Amino acid sequence: MKFPAVKSLPKPARKSGPPVLIGSLDKNALKRVAKWADGWCPIALNAAQLKARVDELRRECAAVGRNFAELDITIMGGIRGDRAKVQDGLKEFAEAGAARFVAGLGDLTFESSEGTLKKLAALYV
Repeated sequence: MKFPAVKSLPKPARKSGPPVLIGSLDKNALKRVAKWADGWCPIALNAAQLKARVDELRRECAAVGRNFAELDITIMGGIRGDRAKVQDGLKEFAEAGAARFVAGLGDLTFESSEGTLKKLAALYV
């Protein structure tokens, strides 16, 4: 399939363009990440599940001669509890291989946005 030229303004800061992160949990997703993506970004895995899949991704990278350390591992989800529980959860995800945690905002409205963001910042930052 052929697509017309696409313009991106402003230009991406990275010379090679924006990073490509695959978020799939498909059985072949990690093979695809190892072969050509810049990283992996699954949604709603717990830390143990993430660790198992990151270990699998390491093996896939080794199989194709890819440097695993070059990949961006981001997890998306939420951690319930008070600040201490959330901070412990973030440490668990980091130990499992995540370099970044993207917290879901839930049902965000204009009226609730300031309070929601302050609450999330108090828990996660």
